[in-house]
Amino acid sequence: MNYDVNVSDTPSVFCEGGLNYKVLSFEAKTVEVAKNPNASGAITIPSQVTYNGIAYAVVGIGDNAFDRNKNIKQVSLPSTIKYVGYCAFQALRISMTLPSSLEKVARSAFTYNTFADLNLPSGLKEIGGSAFGYTTVQSGRAIIPASVVSIDGNGFYGSSIREISVSADNPSYKSISGVLFSKDAKKLITYPHAKADAIYAIPTGVTTIGKESFENNRNLTHLVIPATVNKLEDCALWSCPGMRRLEVKTPIPPVVGDKSLNGVKSDCVIIVPKGSARSYKTSEGWKQFNIVEI
Repeated sequence: MNYDVNVSDTPSVFCEGGLNYKVLSFEAKTVEVAKNPNASGAITIPSQVTYNGIAYAVVGIGDNAFDRNKNIKQVSLPSTIKYVGYCAFQALRISMTLPSSLEKVARSAFTYNTFADLNLPSGLKEIGGSAFGYTTVQSGRAIIPASVVSIDGNGFYGSSIREISVSADNPSYKSISGVLFSKDAKKLITYPHAKADAIYAIPTGVTTIGKESFENNRNLTHLVIPATVNKLEDCALWSCPGMRRLEVKTPIPPVVGDKSLNGVKSDCVIIVPKGSARSYKTSEGWKQFNIVEI
């Protein structure tokens, strides 16, 4: 989704009301909030600003707009905002509320901030990787509306979410016992970081454990991987220090991606079907573990 439709060869950046803006389109009269490294205090972003005597709608928050600015105490977003860019509000460590108009949240847009709840806006379409990473969500839940059609990896990486629910009308995703899956339930996308269970059995029928899906989980000690799984994507189990037992039901070692199992300590016991230990002991990504047949 591309909102940058500026017709000028050199996009104009200007300051209005103490904030910097970038013109996206002179024709459509739209702007985004540009980088504001010196912003401080309580920030109220208006729904429109005037530039050279012309009113422009504020439709987005640009990449790194307020990234890591510890001087900001509060941010209010108008209902005209359609997207929030990469690291736009990263590590402000403040309480935030999402505008109802939001359609896209880029990677790491809101990391390390606080939300009372993550009942995502009904028009939201895209969620970037770690978009809500390391957020404190007081309700412990994320609710994904029917409109969401794209989630890049784990959008809630390291957050205090205990459960994820999805609208029954969503065509791309579903929730099973608070865990996020593709609609056909063949891919596990996100296992909530703060889910309290120590033991989890991935449902039979899942073929892929998605990118970053269990990343940074501190509670799981025993994970059961069904025989239907044939692939672990990049960083699937990255940083799972409490994992002590991986029970893999397939005799053929699933293909692992980059750092798929790097977060699992080497003393974690990998339990595999009888007669398949040799295959695991010679397979990349598995051979460094203690392989035990049952």
